[in-house]
Amino acid sequence: MKFKLPFDIQESDLQLDAHSKIVLIGSCFADNISRKMEGLELRTLCNPFGTVYHPLPIATQLRASIHEDQIVKVLFSRDIYFDWFSASTIAALSEEALVNLITEKRELTRGVLSDADVLIISLGTAWGYTLQDGMDVVANCHKQPGTEFKKQLSEINELYDVWRTLIEDLIAFNPKLKIVFTVSPVRHVRDGLIENNRSKARLVEFVHLICEQSAAIYFPAYEILIDELRDYRFYDQDLVHPNNLAVDYIFKAFIDFAYSEKGKLELAEIQSYISLREHRTIHNFSKEEEKRQIKLMSLREKIQVKYPWME
Repeated sequence: MKFKLPFDIQESDLQLDAHSKIVLIGSCFADNISRKMEGLELRTLCNPFGTVYHPLPIATQLRASIHEDQIVKVLFSRDIYFDWFSASTIAALSEEALVNLITEKRELTRGVLSDADVLIISLGTAWGYTLQDGMDVVANCHKQPGTEFKKQLSEINELYDVWRTLIEDLIAFNPKLKIVFTVSPVRHVRDGLIENNRSKARLVEFVHLICEQSAAIYFPAYEILIDELRDYRFYDQDLVHPNNLAVDYIFKAFIDFAYSEKGKLELAEIQSYISLREHRTIHNFSKEEEKRQIKLMSLREKIQVKYPWME
C-alpha cells in the first residue's frame, strides 16, 4: 500500500562539499535552510537585507551589490528610517546611518558573492507592491497605508527579462558561481488561497523558463512539500509554514541533490563532531565522560585542520 507518491530528484552537477561557500537570499524558506547549514557550521551568508519574497526586489538587492550602487531609496516613518528594497528589520535612527548600513551590507554581499560557489534564490510570491508614483516593486511596505501602493501580479516576461540580464551579470562577476532557484512552499494565505495559487504557478513557470534559458538550476522544494509530503503533520501550527520535520526532510533532499559523495561524507564527519561536542552529561566525573573528552580533543584537532573556519 502506498502512502505517498514517489518523487525521485536527480542529482545536479553542483558537486558541493563542506568547503563550498553558499549565499542564500529571498523568502523565509531560505532562512530555514540556512539555519540547517549554520547548524553544520558551513560557510554561508543568508538574507543580508532581511527576508524578501518577490523576485524583483531580490534582483534589485543583488544588482546594487555587485555593481556597487550607492543609491538608497529611503522611507522615514514612525521616527525610523527604512530602505524600500530591504525588510523592515533593516532600519536606522538617521538617514545617514541607514545609508551606511545598506552600503555595508551591499559591500558584504559583493565580497561574499565574488568568491561564492552557489547562490540559492528562494522566491515566495509574484504579487508585487509598487508605490503610486511608479517606483519599482518594493521589498516591504513597512506598514504604510495600502492606498499608497498598487498591487499587481508580476508578468512572467517581466521577471524573465530582469533575471536574464542579472544572471549574465552575476556570472560575469563570478564565473564559477552556480545559481539555484527554488519556489518557497509557504502559502501566502493573506493574499487568499486562490491568489496564492496563481502566484505560485507564475513563479514556477518563470523559474522553469529562466532555468531553461540560462545556466541556473531548479531545486523542487515546492513540489517536495506540496506534492510528496502533502500532509498537515508536516506543517507548523499555522498550517502554512513547514515544521522542523519537513525542513529536515527537504534539507536532506537538497544535500542529496547538491553535494558530491565526498561532500556528503564531509558533512557526516562534521555532524558527528558537532554531536560529540554538544553532548552534555550529568556525570562529569565518570570514566565514560573522560573518554569522551579525550576523543573530542583528538577529533577537534583533525576537524580544525580540515575545516579551519569551524570553531
